[in-house]
Amino acid sequence: MEKIFRRLLLFTSAVVFMALAPLVVFYAMGYRIGIDAKSDLSVGVLLVETTPRRSQVTVDDRDAGTTPTSVPNLPPGEVTVKLTKEGYESWEKRLMIEPTEVTDLRGVRLFPVQRSPRALLADVSTFSLSPNRQLIAAIAGGKLHVIDEEGTSLFSALAITEHPRQLLWSPDSNSLLLIGERTTALVAISGSTKAQPLPVLYRALEIAWDPRIPGRILAITPQGDLTAYQTGANISTTIATNIQTFATSSRNVFVNPQAEANIHVLTLQGQHLRTIPFTAAVRRLVATPSGVIGVWDEQGRLSTITDQEIITPVAESAERAGFSPDGQLLYVQTDNTSLHVLNMSDQRLRHLPLEKLVLATRLTSSIRDPQWFAGGHHLMYQIEDEIVISEIDTRDHPISYTVDSTNLGKSEAAVGRDGERIFYLKDSGAGVDLVVMPLIVE
Repeated sequence: MEKIFRRLLLFTSAVVFMALAPLVVFYAMGYRIGIDAKSDLSVGVLLVETTPRRSQVTVDDRDAGTTPTSVPNLPPGEVTVKLTKEGYESWEKRLMIEPTEVTDLRGVRLFPVQRSPRALLADVSTFSLSPNRQLIAAIAGGKLHVIDEEGTSLFSALAITEHPRQLLWSPDSNSLLLIGERTTALVAISGSTKAQPLPVLYRALEIAWDPRIPGRILAITPQGDLTAYQTGANISTTIATNIQTFATSSRNVFVNPQAEANIHVLTLQGQHLRTIPFTAAVRRLVATPSGVIGVWDEQGRLSTITDQEIITPVAESAERAGFSPDGQLLYVQTDNTSLHVLNMSDQRLRHLPLEKLVLATRLTSSIRDPQWFAGGHHLMYQIEDEIVISEIDTRDHPISYTVDSTNLGKSEAAVGRDGERIFYLKDSGAGVDLVVMPLIVE
């Protein structure tokens, strides 16, 4: 009898499983079944993540919890999403909920209501933020200063022989190059007492730190040779000749020889790996750490080349362009007043179709110094006397935030760690100060 009972129980369980399994699958896909056939409905899910966390979410004026959160069982159609947090400006958009799909709102930023810039250094002509976003090199009063985020000096200000046109940090933030029109000098950040002249790099046409080998610098000499200079050993080696421009990834050097349209791929030591044929004379190269290349030709046209050597035309005219921190997006400034975004490979951003140039911002005034802000969901730029941070999410409308709008001139704005601070130049009336603007409410 027990054997018959066990078989009956097994059969019943199998029948119940087969009946319920499709319902579970359809529920996971977003389908909801009502009492009658007319009430059958496909619903969607809203996923919300913000900086700062614990922001209040409302959907069509109904409380939906705090971020990060997912809001299930939303009927298809437009909804109004509002995000609020004490001390921050509110954020609001109308979004379309699609049946059986996740509508993504990751990367949203809330910015403080109160703006309180604080001066870090006076009489500043230029500055540069280190790659780790913790140190600032600045030329102030004709001397080099290196300070931390709070304005504390790491060592006494150093006298310099020539005002640098560029301050170039090493990838590990331990060294700094002062690149002038005639001279180049090296400053070691730890306990530095002087700037060391580097005659081998004087009047170099292009200079870049090796992304993988500490203390190694790549440069094109006035004679057109691509050289590798090891600062510790004071050794210079030629790795390619007759080079017009170059760019580096974490594994390779990409070079364009003079009078050639081709791009040659080298190891970091200069060994030739392969040649990528290009259709026009090359003017400039940039590269991501993973090896995606941005190429400007002599006509100003911009193309990208993937690590599989797929060449994709991007824009007929590109004044500026830059890869996002993760290398999956590219901003493109096609003219003085327009910024576009190209989604090369980020499939999570469904509102930005892959391989399509999307207009992110168009204004009536000239856009200056565009750059990615923090994680890559926003762009920061200057318009006249304003520093602006704007979303690249154009659904409904891209929401923008004005960081500062007075006495900026050429602000040279830079983004601190995780987007928590903005550093920039501001005219105090008595001179130009380096200031910091906190974006997190304490």
